[in-house]
Amino acid sequence: MSGQILHFLAGFLSTYKMILFITAVLSWIPSLRQSMISQMLYVITEPYIRLFRFSRFSRIGVIDIAFIWAVFFVQLLELAVRYVLRVGYLNPIVLLVFMLRFMFSVGNFILIALIVMSVIRLFMYRSTSPQAGNINYTIDTILQPLIGRIRSWLSPQKYISPKVLLIYLLIVLVVLWSAWSFIFNSLMRFLLVVY
Repeated sequence: MSGQILHFLAGFLSTYKMILFITAVLSWIPSLRQSMISQMLYVITEPYIRLFRFSRFSRIGVIDIAFIWAVFFVQLLELAVRYVLRVGYLNPIVLLVFMLRFMFSVGNFILIALIVMSVIRLFMYRSTSPQAGNINYTIDTILQPLIGRIRSWLSPQKYISPKVLLIYLLIVLVVLWSAWSFIFNSLMRFLLVVY
């Protein structure tokens, strides 16, 4: 009986995670954002996502990452349920490994996205086309808080060109990404040795 409930719960969580992703993709496409299906999925997913939207860690600059936290908890629950189905019990170390893996994936995704945006902005630095202006504005809106932090660390009184600040930001992001990967891999090796 409990096995059937766990199978149902695992299927439900997997389906709900897929609905969360479909809702996110539909929200990025302006022509589909107002469709009936999109509105229906919004009603299903928004109350859950709203639980994460009001936390301190739900935004990075202008990017709303409450969706990532929402998926994180659904994924964590699904992995835990599937593990219990396979093994019969839930080990706290395994739950910790699941959490760490997903947190690493989220951090990795954010750092790589910021690195890609920095590289795109550097390549489009001299472009004068109207499309480049829109892209530059969007990327600058996301990167500006980070560039401001870099400026305050270096020298707040001295003028440093925006292009040089962007290069410094790119260097800092690559170093952070490398350190993030190294720390995660070391932690996983440690947990495998202990466990």
